[in-house]
Amino acid sequence: MQPQIDEALSEGDQTREMDIELEEFPLAKVEAEKEEGWDAKVEAEKEEGKGEEGGKEGDQTQAMGSEQELCDVKVAEDVPKKKKGRKRREGGDDTLKVFVSGLRAKSQRTTKKPKFLESPFQTELPKKGRKGKKGVVVVGDDDDKGEKDEGKPLAVSHLGRSTSVAELWKREKSEEEKKLLETLNMGIPSSQDFDVRLPGTINEGFYHNFTVEDIPDVLADENKWLQHFLTLKVDNRLCFEVEGHTICRYDMLHLLRGGRLKDEIIEALVASLRTWLKLPINAHVERKYAIVTSYFSIWLLTASNLDERNVYKNYIKKHIDEGKDVLIIPICHADHWHVLEVNLGQKKCRHYSSADHEAWARDMLTIQLFLDRMYIRTIFEVEDHTICRYDMLHLLRGGRLKDEIIEALVASLRTWLKLPINAHVERKYAIVTSYFSIWLLTASNLDERNVYKNYIKKHIDEGKDVLIIPICHADHWHVLEVNLGQKKCRHYSSADHEAWARDVLTIQLFLDRMVSGFDQASTFRAFQYEAVPCRTQKGSYDCGIHAYFFIKAILEGREVMDIEVLHRESHMLRARLAAQIICEGREWKKLRLKLDSDDPEYLLYFGGSDAPMIEWKY
Repeated sequence: MQPQIDEALSEGDQTREMDIELEEFPLAKVEAEKEEGWDAKVEAEKEEGKGEEGGKEGDQTQAMGSEQELCDVKVAEDVPKKKKGRKRREGGDDTLKVFVSGLRAKSQRTTKKPKFLESPFQTELPKKGRKGKKGVVVVGDDDDKGEKDEGKPLAVSHLGRSTSVAELWKREKSEEEKKLLETLNMGIPSSQDFDVRLPGTINEGFYHNFTVEDIPDVLADENKWLQHFLTLKVDNRLCFEVEGHTICRYDMLHLLRGGRLKDEIIEALVASLRTWLKLPINAHVERKYAIVTSYFSIWLLTASNLDERNVYKNYIKKHIDEGKDVLIIPICHADHWHVLEVNLGQKKCRHYSSADHEAWARDMLTIQLFLDRMYIRTIFEVEDHTICRYDMLHLLRGGRLKDEIIEALVASLRTWLKLPINAHVERKYAIVTSYFSIWLLTASNLDERNVYKNYIKKHIDEGKDVLIIPICHADHWHVLEVNLGQKKCRHYSSADHEAWARDVLTIQLFLDRMVSGFDQASTFRAFQYEAVPCRTQKGSYDCGIHAYFFIKAILEGREVMDIEVLHRESHMLRARLAAQIICEGREWKKLRLKLDSDDPEYLLYFGGSDAPMIEWKY
């Protein structure tokens, strides 16, 4: 009993003359209510309580040590019947018990109730409960607009130690929050200690309870700003930008939590290395290395009907022109990133992969074949058109030939015309590039005068009598022979003439307008059409090969029906053409000293020195 009394005296008012309101002591109030007739005397107490103010003034003289006034105070004991609502505390045990009970009750009611995140709107935590707890505080966001604290969002503040989950995050989730959590937790092994809270809508951003320990062996500023980032609202505001690539706060949360990263984020990181290469301090490295954008591998590995020359021009050629020795190619395919290091001088490819190399060897092979076709394994080249070993394999196996291969074959005939031995033929004939028919048959809002100027006029100015026009349209090759003097158009096709007569009619109308000075109102028809009987192709993809032999027969002055090779089966026809290309290509390489190391005559020209060859190094 005595310790309770001492505690009460230390916490309460220690002045023995202090007035104590009965209403503040629940126990005292209950005892008073038990007295009979208490309700009837309430009004009397109010009237007699007017003299209380005089009693208070008398109490102030106690500090002066006035014995007379102390005696006056004791006289109050003789008036217990008045019950003014206040009692002077005496030294008796019963009175002291009432005082202690009332003081305890008063302390419980007047002291702030300890709060441990029972409400999501709590803004502070009592000091006694802060140790080892989490509190909710007003966010000092970096997008502060000067609003009052009441209008700012709340966030979890770690007080004393780091914890994973707080009571605030255990409340029932809205549908928006559930959908957002499903997105954020996708592909993550464990999401047990992660939660989000939306202050508004998803588009406005959200707060999270994700924590990260300080990282060892990094600068203090890096750890400081990492911890600061975790307290910010997660939205689409940018954290990093380089070469048009950006990383936002949402991407950073995925990076920290182990989620799947978008390919654009990896490309941004690679772009940062390209920027690093351009720093003056790294000039010695930048002269040797070039980092190719990952879009090169994406185009090469995923696109269909790809124009490899255009890919080479857009992504590779600029680095070769700058004299780079090593190309670093990041590869992104089938949801896996790996790297290929291509040493152009040593002709070696080194593959780096965090997974099994063999599983991704197909990507490497595709890029290797591209490099071979680029300039290393060219079999035949003429007028900037090339035929490589890969193309030859398609030719021999009966596959569909690219239009560039047929154009290269046609270009070889133009080169043949320029030989001195063929000067008499060259004075009469001109072979128009197939791009003329492509423009004329496919382009909309075509400027015919410009087409005439680029493809036809130069031949007319040279006095050519016959124009040979290879036509490539709707995946079919055929030939039109235009005799400018006789005004005749002779059509050669290895398929039905009528099925492709519309293409010839379009070109014939162009020639009619050319004769009339491109008068759109003119209805004059100068040229006549003739379908020349031809051998029908036996293979599904042999039209381009037939077109090549049709042009060759016209230049040699022979009838196309008499072309012996066209009587053979498709595989024999292709084999004969392949043999011709290989022989002509070897002569072309010997003249330019570009023989490959596996050519039988290589040792005669190079003496066994290193060959341009791709090798694999894992």
